[in-house]
Amino acid sequence: MPTIPLRLDPALVNEARTAAPLFDRTPTAQVEFWAKLGKVAEAVFSTSSVKRLKATARIENLAQVIADADTAEGRARFAALVHSKGVPLYRSAPGEPGFFIETAPDGTERRGRFVNRKFQPLRARTKAKSAVAVAG
Repeated sequence: MPTIPLRLDPALVNEARTAAPLFDRTPTAQVEFWAKLGKVAEAVFSTSSVKRLKATARIENLAQVIADADTAEGRARFAALVHSKGVPLYRSAPGEPGFFIETAPDGTERRGRFVNRKFQPLRARTKAKSAVAVAG
């Protein structure tokens, strides 16, 4: 595939140069990875969620954030940061392909699916109550 020259923000290129070695990537491969990740995020998150994420402050030390993302403490800090912006977190539902768990900033969880880029919670299952007919 032929390469096409692009003009990129120098700060983004510097962040890619810093982050790339952490993942054995070239800076170009790092930018391509971020672009692909952005495509997936746009396909999964609703437009309002993407806008809220974009409105958050720029991450100053991206390389450290990426390194910390692979630790339990780093994941907890990330979750707290995302929740502080009023954005829910999503994770795959264990043992249920195609289902996700939405965790709201207040900690409540709902199981559901993404339909047309929107999270659709499943209705809570209710146990059917059997009526016992009493002969009179």
